[in-house]
Formats: sequence, C-alpha cells, structure tokens
Amino acid sequence: MNDKIKLKISINLLTIVFFLILSATMIAGGIVYYKLEKDQTLYNLQAIANEKSGKISTWRKARMDDLRALSEGPYFLKEFEEWAKTGKKEGPKKETLSNRIAKTHYNYLAGAVLDKNGTVDLSAPQGTFTVSDHTLQLFNKTLKTKKPNFGDFYRYPHSNKIIIDLMAPLINRKDEVMGVLVLRIDPDEFFYPMIQTWPNASRTSETILAQREGNEVVYLNELRHRKNTALALRFQNSDKLLPASGAVRGRKGILEGFDYRGVYVLAAAHDIPDSPWYIITKTDLSEVFIPARKQSFIMLFLVGALMTLSGIGINYFWRHRQAYFYKQLYEAGAEREALTQHYAYLTKYANDIIVMTDDNLNIIEVNDSAVQAHGYAMDELLKMNIRDLLSPDYRTKYDTLILQLDENHGKVFEVIQQRKDGTTFPVEVSARVITVEGKKFYQGIIRDITERKQAEKALKESEQKYRSIFENAVEGIFQSTVKGHFISINPATAHMHGYDSPEEMIKAVFDIEAQLYVDQERRKEYVRLLKDKERVENFEAEMYRKDGSKIWTSMNVRAVRDDAGNILYFEGAIEDITERKLAEEKLHILLAEIEDKNRELHKAYAELKTSEASLVQSEKMSSLGLLSAGIAHELKNPLGIILQGINYVQLSVEDEMMKEVCERTKKSAIRADTIIQNLLNFARQTPPSLGETDICLLIEEVLVMVEHQMSLRNIKVIRNFSSDIPAINVDSNQMKQVFINIFINATDAMKDGGTISITIMQELNKEEQPCIAIKITDTGKGIPEDVLSKVFDPFYTTKRNSGGTGLGLSVTKGIIDHHRGSIDIESKIGEGTTITIMFLCDLLKKEAAINE
Repeated sequence: MNDKIKLKISINLLTIVFFLILSATMIAGGIVYYKLEKDQTLYNLQAIANEKSGKISTWRKARMDDLRALSEGPYFLKEFEEWAKTGKKEGPKKETLSNRIAKTHYNYLAGAVLDKNGTVDLSAPQGTFTVSDHTLQLFNKTLKTKKPNFGDFYRYPHSNKIIIDLMAPLINRKDEVMGVLVLRIDPDEFFYPMIQTWPNASRTSETILAQREGNEVVYLNELRHRKNTALALRFQNSDKLLPASGAVRGRKGILEGFDYRGVYVLAAAHDIPDSPWYIITKTDLSEVFIPARKQSFIMLFLVGALMTLSGIGINYFWRHRQAYFYKQLYEAGAEREALTQHYAYLTKYANDIIVMTDDNLNIIEVNDSAVQAHGYAMDELLKMNIRDLLSPDYRTKYDTLILQLDENHGKVFEVIQQRKDGTTFPVEVSARVITVEGKKFYQGIIRDITERKQAEKALKESEQKYRSIFENAVEGIFQSTVKGHFISINPATAHMHGYDSPEEMIKAVFDIEAQLYVDQERRKEYVRLLKDKERVENFEAEMYRKDGSKIWTSMNVRAVRDDAGNILYFEGAIEDITERKLAEEKLHILLAEIEDKNRELHKAYAELKTSEASLVQSEKMSSLGLLSAGIAHELKNPLGIILQGINYVQLSVEDEMMKEVCERTKKSAIRADTIIQNLLNFARQTPPSLGETDICLLIEEVLVMVEHQMSLRNIKVIRNFSSDIPAINVDSNQMKQVFINIFINATDAMKDGGTISITIMQELNKEEQPCIAIKITDTGKGIPEDVLSKVFDPFYTTKRNSGGTGLGLSVTKGIIDHHRGSIDIESKIGEGTTITIMFLCDLLKKEAAINE
C-alpha cells in the first residue's frame, strides 16, 4: 500500500516538475525570440543601408560618367571650338551641339554650356536653363580646379524644386577652358524614389539621406512621417541619441536612439563613398515586437491553461497509468514487429542498393538489389569488405570519405563501383552512422546514376555546342527585355556596334531605344509588332555605333512568352546591311541620272532636227562634219561610265524587277543619239543653271563614275581636301562634265598606271580675290610645249587615231568661262600634267546662306 502511495506521489511530483520545466522553457523561448527578432531587424536594416549606399554610389558614378563622356568627347569639343571661332552664331553648328546635349538630357532636368563669364551659351531644352547663385559658386569652383564637380542639393529659386548641378570644364588642346558643361538633375524623377523604396511592407520603416553642415545635420530628402523637410529639417550634431547625428559624426553600422519625431527606433548607418552624404535606414522599435507580443500572449495563455489542466488531470492520469502502460507496451510490441517485417520487406525489395557494414567496413547485410547490381551471390557479398566493391582508383580515397562521415554522422557522395565481371558504374551513396548497443555500424543507400551521368554529359556537350555557335556566329545574336536592356549578346553583335566585347556593350547600353536607334519611333514599332505577332522578319532600322557613326541593320526576332502569354524577352539575329543600302542608293542615283540624260538626248535630237535645214546650207558644213566626228569621243566617255555603272549595279542587285529596269535603261542609252547633245553644248554655250554645290562632294561623285576605267589602268587617286571649303554657285551637271573630261584625259595619259592627285583649297587669285582652287595632277607622259598652247583650240587633238576630236577641253573651257572661272595647264614631258581651275567665292554670302 505504501508503495502505491509513494508511486502516486512520485507521479504527481514528476508531472508538476514537467510542467514547471515546460513553462520555464516557454518563457526562455520568448526571451530568445525577442532577441532574435531584434537581431534580425538590425541585420536587415544594415543590409538595406549597405545596398542603398552601393546603389547611390553607382548612380553618382554613372552621372559623372555621363558628364565626362560629353565634356571630354573629342567630337563635342571639336564642334564647340569650331562654333566658338564663328562668334557663337546661330546656325547648324549650334543646333548640332544642342542636339548632343539633348541626347544626354533624358536622364536630366536640363543641360547647358556656360561661357567663362557664367552666361548660358547653349541649353537643352532650349531656353529652360537659368543660372542661380548656387550654380555660380559651383561654376567658379569648376573654373578654378579644371575638374568635374558633383554639386550639393539646393532649392531652385524659380520653381522651389530641389535640384543638383553637375559641372565639367570644356578644355581645348591648348589646355584652355572654353566654357563649362552643366547637367541639372531633378532628384524627384529617380533618385528620391530609389532611396525611399523599401524591400517589404512596413508601417514605420524609412530611409534618410543626411549631410553635415557645420555643427548641424541636414536632412536631404522628404521624410515619411513629416512633410516639407528636405533641406529644411536640421538638428545639432551633438545630439547623441539621434541616429542621423551619429551617422554624420562617423558612426557606421547599428544605431539605436530617438528619431526626429522623438520615437525610439532601431537604425543602421552607412556613408556614401566619394560624397558628403550618409544613408540611415530605421524602423520603430514598437513595430519590431508587434509579432513578438502576439506570440507572448499566446504562450502565456497556453502555460496557464496547461498548469490548470495538469492539476485537474493528475489524479485521473495516475488511476489509468498502469492499465495504459501495459496496453501501450502490448501495442508497441505488436507495432514494432509489424514495422520490422515491413522494413525487412522494403529493404529486401527496394530498387536502390542497401548495404550495412561494421566499423571495419565488412559487409554484414545487403538487399537483393546489391546482388543484381554487382553480380555476386548473397553469401559472397557477406564475406566481402565494402572497399572490394569500389573501383581501384577510389579505394584509397574512401578512407577520407569515412572520416568525414564519422565527423558529420552522415554524408552524401559519389564514387565508382565495380561489378564481379570488372565493369564499373557510377553511384550516389547516402551513408549514415548507426549505433546499436554501443557498437558502430555504417548504413548506405546506394543508387546507380549511370543514366543521370550520361544525361549530364549530353547536356554539357549540347551547351558547349550551343555556346560555340553563339560565340562564333558571323551573324549577330541577342536577347533583350521589352524595356530595352540587353540580356545577352554574342561577339558579332558587339563588334557590329563598335564595342570590343559583349560585356562592354551590355554595360554601356541600358536604353536600346534612346542609345542605339537613330529613329526611336522604329523601336516603338518593333515592340508593337512583336506584341501583336510571335515573330518579326527582315525588320530594318538605322542604328548608332559606339563612335556615333550610323549603320543599317536587318533583324529577325521572336517574342519569348511565359505560360500566361506575357512577354519575357525578345531574342533574334541582327545583320549589318549598310553596304546593301549604299548600293541601293547608288543604284537610284544612277537610274535618275540616266533618265535625265535620256530626256536631254531626246530634247537635243528634236532641236537638231529643227535646225538641220539651215545647217545644211551653212558655210561651215565641213566644220560640222569634223565636229560630228568628234562628238563620238566626247559622249563615249560619260556614256561608257554610265554603262559601267549599270553593269556594276546589275552585279550587286538580286531583285528581278531592278535587273529588268537596268537592262531596259542600258538599251535606251545605247540607242540614244549621243553626238547631238555634245554638239549643242559646244555650239550654243548655254548659260549655266547655278546652284550652291559642295565641290568636294561633286568630285567624289565623278570619281565614282570613272572608278572602273581608272581601276583597269591601275591608277591610284590621292585626295587633299581642305576642311573649310565653302559651297559655290555652279551648274553641277556642267561641272561633272568638266571633271569627267579631265579625269578621262588623265587616265588616257597613264596607260601603264600612275597617280592622280586632287587638291582643293582656298587662295587668292592674281587680282587678290578669294577663290576656290582645284588642282588635278597626273603622273602621265606630259604634253609637249608646242602642243600646250593649242589644247583649248576646237578640233585640235593628238588622239585622232583613237577617236579623238579635240572638243573635250574646248567644251571644258567654255563651261568654266561661263562660270566666271579660269583654267590653266602646266606640263613637263615625262613628269606629268597639272590642271588648275579657280572659281570666285563670296564668303559673306556663304555665311549668310548658312545662317538662313
């Protein structure tokens, strides 16, 4: 009886002790939970502060890179210096400079160039830039240091907006400051939203950007819990409980104290590299422990309920204790036996190999899968060591794996096992240490991973093959987002756009539409087509290269979508078709010229028919016969060049309709009565139809026309064109005839090859008048002195045996005389010939025309 009483008391005491321990554990858990919540919050705050510090630093660097790219760019500096030499007048040069600033403007509120007195020379958008006192302070600093400067936040007096100015000097090759480039940032557009975003939902969390000014800490951004604080809210640096004061005094990392509202907060501070700014991330302490309070109330309620129920149920528990104990013992035995049988069944017939060894790795138990996999009988396996099943290369390494298994009480690793017939196969081993009655055993579940390894090898080879195709493709291949960021590009795409590597282009191009497309509407159309269709083929667009030059591209692109039909990204191929586009343009120009020539020929033929009767009775019939014989020479050259151009175009086009047009035009040109037009040109000497013409460009066009004939003679052309040649008023068609005659004569004089040098410059004539001088020098056989005085006489020729008539230079001189120009020929036997043509030019009229 006493034993029963003692048992009852012991059970009651054990029950009470159990619940006391449980209660203490819950209270301790609550305390630990509080601490963990606080530590986690502080860790998150510090991570957010570090992340935002990095973003702000990257943003500042990107803005300074923009500033340097424009202010130090050779094209911009050269154009600005040339514009300054003109007196900074209105015109195309100013418009070009404004456009270059405008291309950078989309990231900025405004852009401008100030002269050395702080006056606005250029601005984009036009007329939107004004200079404040703060701007002048940064301007004077930039002039003094001759270095780029990132300004402070300040409130713009005209709009009360907070802005930031960036300035860089424009320095010429003499290290002289020509002006100062200014880029103006509106922080509300991107910067403030970037620092104010929070990674998760929070009722009190916010980010503060602060700066030290004297003995005060200044808040630079608008705050969540108080409005109109940017640049207005200030506190003393000496306030040790204010996290922002601690940050500007140099404290980094975790901070606790009272914020600008007087509310206790947890905070983290970090400086912004290369700036006077500091970032502070904070959360109210009350928000951190709202979940903890809820948990503590629930825990206290559960502890109280458990303590109450323990007293009520202790008697009932003791009465049924013994009966329940025996019942459980019986059921547990039955269940253990069933589980043992079930485990033995699972082990025996499992698909994976199951092996158990002693602490010396001798096999003591295996299942049927081990017998099938290794080719040994069951009794053979039970006499072996696990090392005997390993490939020889792995037997020495296995001891290291067993040591790691002992340290961690479990390990998953891969090895190569060997069958009885000597063949090997890869396996994945999931091993663990088992202790039974003080003895150590190793249990391993082994899976044959031959198929997985083969699949991995095939996948790796496939990836390598795709990567090789991607990297070595001649055609550009790319993936980009809908918003205009490149995901991946191959080297061909990067080189096509002038970049050295895909990494450089992906980093540099963050807005495809604004940075690459010459016509940004084409990008919008491209995106719209891909949204409406699955694929776009042969989409042509003109794009910028890294150096600012332009290329034409053709793209075949498809939109990759998710299961819901949303576009994930674009992928496709891009091809440089610039040469094809240039060939098409040349074709159109040649066709237009041929049509013009045909119309002129038909008109000339009609005029000739009208005057034929009077010419028959003319006393100059004999001269007309000689003249008619010479016409074939004069028209043979330009028509030969046109026919060569048609043949060149026919070889470069694939469109059947274009080939037919070329063939039809070619036949018409051959049939034309070419003699008549040259006769009229010489006989009538009609006044020229003047128009402003770029003489350099005109000569380039003529060189294209005679390029084939020169290449047949192996003749090289050297160009020496001055950069300041103004346009002149000439008849461009007649001028082309002049230079065709001169180049053909020079080509005929160099049958074994040679060089033609073309020099175009401004100089004064004998009357001290400004002129444009064109000097054409060949390395031919030269002209004898007795012949030199007759070269401009009509019908005088030294090439009569080869079809010459002596009209070429006569017509040439007549055209130049009608343009108030002059032509002079100098020649030495064996050294070559120089032809100098001079045209009067009115520089004041040229400048007025440009300004208009």
